Amino acid sequence: SSAEVFALPCRAIHAALCVIPSACQRTGDPGSPTKRVDQALPMEVFLFVIGYLVQFGASCLLLYKIYKFKSIYGLSVDTQISYLLAVISRCVWSMETRLVETKFAYLELMCSTAICGGLAFLCWQLYHTTSKHSVPLLRVYVTA
Repeated sequence: SSAEVFALPCRAIHAALCVIPSACQRTGDPGSPTKRVDQALPMEVFLFVIGYLVQFGASCLLLYKIYKFKSIYGLSVDTQISYLLAVISRCVWSMETRLVETKFAYLELMCSTAICGGLAFLCWQLYHTTSKHSVPLLRVYVTA
């Protein structure tokens, strides 16, 4: 069925990329030899990581579209600046969560920051290609 087709790649990605080597538990009685048992990453952390990867992919597509057409027509500059502020705050916030226990959380965070910086740079560079901007009371410097 289609649910099984979707579940197999998810389980494979979860097992391959999201094992926490630092979260091994010791088992056994206090006086007996101990052995280490690897635990898989909880599903909610896995879903956060998958969500961030989907967001990263969408940002890559947007960066490609802006670069290819040399225009930001229809794109809100304020939204992109707000997104940049959110990614920068996520760099600080993520260090306090369990997301840093994944193998590639740091890589994803650096790539997302670079892509978001590229989007903000292209928005700044191509600001003249859009004709409408939000009203002054709703600009990013007021709402942030």
